[in-house]
Amino acid sequence: MNSDQNCPTEEEFAGFIEGCCDNADKERIAAHISQCPLCAQWLAEARLNERLLPALMEIPAETGDGSTVDIGLSPKALTNTHTGQTRTDKLPSFEGYTTIQEIHRGGQGVVYRAIQHSTKRTVAIKVLLEGAFESARHRLRFEREVDLIASLDHHNIVRIYDSGITRGQPFYAMEYVAGERLDCYVRDRNLPVPEILELFSKVCAAVSFAHQRGVIHRDLKPGNILVDQAGEPRVLDFGLAKIAGPAWPDSTSPVTVTQEFVGTLAYASPEQASGTPDAIDIRTDVYSLGVVLYELLTGHFPYPVVGKIADILKAICEAPPPAPSSWSQRNQSAKSSWRKKNAINDEIEVVVLKALAKEKERRYQSAGELQRDVENLLKGLPIEAKRDSVWYVLRKMAARHAYAASVLAALSVSAVSFGAISYYFWQQADARLREIQSKDAFAVTQTEAIAHLQDKVPGEVNRLALGWFLLEWWSERIERAQTICDSIRASSPEHLVAAFLLEQSRDEDELIRTLSPDHTALAYFAVGERLLKAGDTRSAVNAYANALSHNPDTWLKHAIQPRLAEDREWLGWRSARSPAVP
Repeated sequence: MNSDQNCPTEEEFAGFIEGCCDNADKERIAAHISQCPLCAQWLAEARLNERLLPALMEIPAETGDGSTVDIGLSPKALTNTHTGQTRTDKLPSFEGYTTIQEIHRGGQGVVYRAIQHSTKRTVAIKVLLEGAFESARHRLRFEREVDLIASLDHHNIVRIYDSGITRGQPFYAMEYVAGERLDCYVRDRNLPVPEILELFSKVCAAVSFAHQRGVIHRDLKPGNILVDQAGEPRVLDFGLAKIAGPAWPDSTSPVTVTQEFVGTLAYASPEQASGTPDAIDIRTDVYSLGVVLYELLTGHFPYPVVGKIADILKAICEAPPPAPSSWSQRNQSAKSSWRKKNAINDEIEVVVLKALAKEKERRYQSAGELQRDVENLLKGLPIEAKRDSVWYVLRKMAARHAYAASVLAALSVSAVSFGAISYYFWQQADARLREIQSKDAFAVTQTEAIAHLQDKVPGEVNRLALGWFLLEWWSERIERAQTICDSIRASSPEHLVAAFLLEQSRDEDELIRTLSPDHTALAYFAVGERLLKAGDTRSAVNAYANALSHNPDTWLKHAIQPRLAEDREWLGWRSARSPAVP
């Protein structure tokens, strides 16, 4: 904290977080945090401490003046000075170095630019801060960071030159990178997708190198990845790294304890958000890399990062990320060259979403696997990742919509039961065929019936998916509806109907002409749905009536008749006034 800038003292700051200060101080400190990037950074760092996390669970993002505190660690929130100018006052001295300026300050450490006397080269010196947040565990973690970086000799990882103690505080000198944060570098240069993927591939290579030597970073984010003047990304800040394997298990080490959150919340994996160190492995870094790639491609996080900590933790653990391409679709009319350059195709989307899988088993199992698929994208080769199946998407939807799922499940059980009963009778017929050759004709009939049933199964799956789509579409959850639409077989009538409802520009007559005469009723039903949602009830009734006049199957008739009855009642119609409708 800097008292010259009227910032709260460390005691006041801790009291604000723990709720121990009075209302006047609370409003004053909240208003200050909303205007002070450095204090916002301190708030983001403090929430990582296990002693303060429970109190932070109920702190809303809204401050006293109605503004918000961004804990997503955006470049703006990570500004490390009050004025935007480099701090040069009260610079510490280090033996063998001339300190030039402070270049970054966090909750637990500060970094200075300095000149090493013996080599005349520019270095970055990191020193552990004194204060309320220092502890034996933080000191041990700092000392371990020195050992970890020294063991990682890779051209995309910053190198360490020296370490020591000044005024009782440990420090180390590392390679100085005159560069930009990865996200700022991509945004400021309007980089197209291929160049973003090339940069990201190099980051994956560096992380994979660390993994192969038993080091899990645990705090991968754009702020810890700088792009130097040669355009090379450099991974830094291994202060929260974990040693993989039994050599130093976090569950028993003094560096990390159970229920302690370590990392940066906006880029944390579900297992980090749960506060269980034993669940963390190299796939944790894969998830953070997925968040970084998602942000680089879309300019957004895959879930909200502003609000109550408890809500953000829940989103990290449970909320499925919107499809990256959906951000491009939302901004099609925006005059942003960066958005247009970053059109995201299906394969890129599959790679990103696989890295962001909530279950570790469904992610890439290493940073090396993720890098290989990124390289395949760049070379135009097939990727190893596959899009989630229709059944997986439906299962995830069912978990979030238990009541609606129970209704559809009942229909599904009925269909499965019918299939099981049919199969049972076929088995009986087959047995009789072996016993009595005279019943050969009956067995042939049963076999043809089963073959016909098997041909019908894909159609039933598509109808179930269309039913889910309509639930999400009517509820204005367009992103979820788009996901279901993408999972339906592309050439099926149900997919054409879902695409028609999602894209208002599609012509009604074109849909009717496109579908075969066997699916004319389905086309008129889709037209009726669009008209009804648009508020044109009378035209919707006519469309539903046309659908019924084209002999719809049982499933479609059950969907149309209730709508038709309700809409006619609303309009004051009577069945006798529409002789064309049965």
